Amino acid sequence: MLASTEFVRAGSWVFGTGVRDRNPEKLFHQIHTQLNRLGSSMSLVARLDQYYPHARCVAPYQAARRRVFERRQVAPSTSVIVSGLQDPQAEFDVQVMAATSESGLVPEEIGAGLNRPDTSGYAPCLRVGDLIFVAGQLARDASDKLAAHGTEAETDYVFRNRLLPALQAADSGPDLVLKAQVYLSGNESLSDFQTAWKTLFQARVPPTTVVALRHPAFLTAEATVEVNVIAARRSARARVRRIERGDAHASMLDGLVFVGGLSGADLDEVVEKARPVFAEAGTGLSNVVRALVFHPGRGGVADARLPFRFTAVEVQAGLTVDLWGYTPGP
Repeated sequence: MLASTEFVRAGSWVFGTGVRDRNPEKLFHQIHTQLNRLGSSMSLVARLDQYYPHARCVAPYQAARRRVFERRQVAPSTSVIVSGLQDPQAEFDVQVMAATSESGLVPEEIGAGLNRPDTSGYAPCLRVGDLIFVAGQLARDASDKLAAHGTEAETDYVFRNRLLPALQAADSGPDLVLKAQVYLSGNESLSDFQTAWKTLFQARVPPTTVVALRHPAFLTAEATVEVNVIAARRSARARVRRIERGDAHASMLDGLVFVGGLSGADLDEVVEKARPVFAEAGTGLSNVVRALVFHPGRGGVADARLPFRFTAVEVQAGLTVDLWGYTPGP
């Protein structure tokens, strides 16, 4: 049965996770309806993430997305091809984050000089209040060709030539990255990525979720690394808080909690790792606003009972849970 998890409102933001359908027009109608119900709109979308079970699903989705956004710029977007979705009938599993109308927050595209595929039409970098959203970046040069090859080289190029210029243009920097999501396509080495990532951030690595996907996971078979980030504006530095509990890491800004990917032998172990992080943030797992479970397709993960709503995405290897949360004000 095709269905979406509930949209939730958290402070100045609305989150929708696991919006699924076979028809992209119906999918965007769901998003439009739910955002309006919770006091937001398509014009206030700050970020979109899309997971497809097949490459053939991408073109009709992107065409529908351009029609929905009309003259507005599509929000920073990350799209990857995965091994399967929670609902086998679905062709799209979409996550959306948007500002509320009453917040007064207005998405502002940042001219960072980053190119993007002509068919997608998304904004590579967007600032909404004190949050900066950078779309998924591959190691492409100005001519849209892959400029580096291999895990370490691609990671280095993405950071120095794609992420860093965007952050600087948006009045941010690597030290203000609140959250990163990394997708590795094929049998790329996790250790090679981690070595490069630690070097680039000078050992102060932000909360990072790394997911191993089957190859090709992107619309080019050449690329093997894609990275997106959320960062804070420099003026918000004093409000950024870091949380470290064992191997669990999180960042906070204005009540939003961004947790790095949590792995374990099973979901029970992952949940127990998450509890102290959310407790230190002053909230609980009932205030998870976005949860993605990346799993290798074993053990009925899609039907698991967790203390929060989630969407499940089948990937090549590993169990990783990506959590965002919210701490209500006093």
